[in-house]
Amino acid sequence: MKKRSFFTVAAALIFAAALQAQPQGPRPAGARAGSERKVQKSPEEIARAQSDHMKVALQLKDDQAGKLYNVLLRYANISKDASEQAGKQREAAAKQMEGKKGEIEATLTPAQKAAWEAIHRQPGGEGRGHGHKPHMGQGAPGADRGMAMHGEHHRDNPMVSGEMMARMRSEKMKTLLQLNADQTKKIGDIELKYFNIAKANHEAAIKMMQDNALKMSSKKGEIEALLTPAQKEALAQMGEMERERAMHRSRAFQGRGHAQGAPCPTGR
Repeated sequence: MKKRSFFTVAAALIFAAALQAQPQGPRPAGARAGSERKVQKSPEEIARAQSDHMKVALQLKDDQAGKLYNVLLRYANISKDASEQAGKQREAAAKQMEGKKGEIEATLTPAQKAAWEAIHRQPGGEGRGHGHKPHMGQGAPGADRGMAMHGEHHRDNPMVSGEMMARMRSEKMKTLLQLNADQTKKIGDIELKYFNIAKANHEAAIKMMQDNALKMSSKKGEIEALLTPAQKEALAQMGEMERERAMHRSRAFQGRGHAQGAPCPTGR
């Protein structure tokens, strides 16, 4: 009975440490109000907070706690590097989408540009209401963001080639804005160019995630190698408790969304 109680208390303390030690920073552009994070913690601070709490929760010896800190610090730095890389990718993608928007607008007459902007401002207009979420690497501000989402959707469909997507987009704009043949061709070339850029960005993002996942995969094993069998069992129970909490939070979130008439996350 005492052993079970020790595991439960240990898991609770470690979860509290993990929540308190997460890196925090300013709310990113486009995030919802109320999601601000006020304090940016360094990898050293994160590793120290986690190791100190685990030392107490698992009754670690000083040498165990010291080795644990070194392991946690190394992985905290890996996480920080991955976060910074992802941020740079998002910024680059946003600039690329702004570049695409500028190139397309440069092919239009003033009247066509005004009509294009008016279409974007309409609920359900071109570039809106597709029901697709942005993929990693997106984040273009303004009306062209919807175009990016639509293009990303087709890019992920292996049945739709870049040439096909570019033709569909240019033909749609031709109909909406009464483009001439030269304008239609130029816009098709622009769409294909940025389709290929987005595809390359997407592949780079996936590779980065895979590389980081590989680096992080040995973290659990390195931590467990420092622990006694009883301490390992406490960590195992900690993981089970966290899975249950995550499932509970997910169900509660979905329940609130449907109760408030929120759209389905899949856009269907």
